[in-house]
Amino acid sequence: MTGTRKDIVVVDLGGSTIKVGFAGDADPSRCASPAASLPPDRCVVPNCVAKPKGEKRSYIADEINQVKDISSLNLRRPVDRGYVVNWDLQRDILDHVFKKVLKINPRNCHLVITEAPFNLPALAAEQDECIFEKFGFKSALICPPSLLALTYHLAKRPRSDPCVSARCGVVVDAGFSFVHATPVFDGRVLRNGIRRVNLGGKALTNYLKEMVSYRQWNMMDEYVLMDDVKEKLCYVAGCAVDELKRAKVRGASNEVNREYVLPDGVHCLGMGNERFMVPEALFHPADIGLNQAGVAEVVTQAVRSVATDLRAMMYANVIVAGGCAAFPGFKERFEAELRPLVPTDEALTVEVSTSPTLDAWRGGSVVGAGEDFERLAVTREAWKKDASEFRRRYEEHAGVVKGRM
Repeated sequence: MTGTRKDIVVVDLGGSTIKVGFAGDADPSRCASPAASLPPDRCVVPNCVAKPKGEKRSYIADEINQVKDISSLNLRRPVDRGYVVNWDLQRDILDHVFKKVLKINPRNCHLVITEAPFNLPALAAEQDECIFEKFGFKSALICPPSLLALTYHLAKRPRSDPCVSARCGVVVDAGFSFVHATPVFDGRVLRNGIRRVNLGGKALTNYLKEMVSYRQWNMMDEYVLMDDVKEKLCYVAGCAVDELKRAKVRGASNEVNREYVLPDGVHCLGMGNERFMVPEALFHPADIGLNQAGVAEVVTQAVRSVATDLRAMMYANVIVAGGCAAFPGFKERFEAELRPLVPTDEALTVEVSTSPTLDAWRGGSVVGAGEDFERLAVTREAWKKDASEFRRRYEEHAGVVKGRM
């Protein structure tokens, strides 16, 4: 990888947050007001507009961190179920991020941006127009976040690693809106093998709201507050049944119960088995009425969709990215659930980075700083001449995953 390229902007457009920075950087750009769940030097801004109760003004993106009272905060998000459905709002948020956070003129820059797989053509066309007409980027490269996450992980490994030379693996993107299990071979997404679970961080927060509202106080209008509770107190249990027994222990010897101090500084929210039963839904969606496979099962479904002689390499390189992978204990439980589903004669390797929320952005940074970026990206002039070329490049992604750079 070369040094920082201030003329190449990398944007991971997530449902909850936007990760922004410049190609060649190890992490997103520095920002004074980051997301609460990440270290304070990383530019991860909320992808929404918020209006506090009793105030006339609205706060956009990183401005939301200025709000002192997060109770009853009304949010408007441009993303629904993983796809940008309100490009007018998304345009305003990105415009603020480019001007106020990165302090750049998009017309002087190139762009690497993420897009969820199977985006609707009408929504994709709006995104393309936003990139080239509204912001006027010189060129752009759109990639699925799963592919960029794999790029980041392979870039750290030696060239002798078989998965680097084959540019393959299965990426589990457990984010805000969904879980996608995506098989990749020879640097290309095998689209027919992608499997989806309609469950993500947003659904888990809503589930936590319902549990707490039923057992303690009405928190149904407190999404931001309960999302903070989830990020700070929830974890994945090695065995939910055993953990329920530990949660029933009375008195000071109980190691599960915790208290969350509410914004008024007086009242506390008691958290017991909610701490681990909420993330448990990732492994057993039926617990919340969702008739779909869990995160471990969708990996095997994705692998079984590819050719038989590729499956061993897929299991040898399972990458988990996204905010849900940040729960304490997630990796150990995921591996324990997946191992019995994998043939006994095949090796299983599961890799989760210390900041899985940033994996896709870091992969975009690798690609943007790589020598092949100009060949992979589509210029504004080429898009004006033939917009379908932009979409074709997105479908193929030839050469995006290159291993070490």
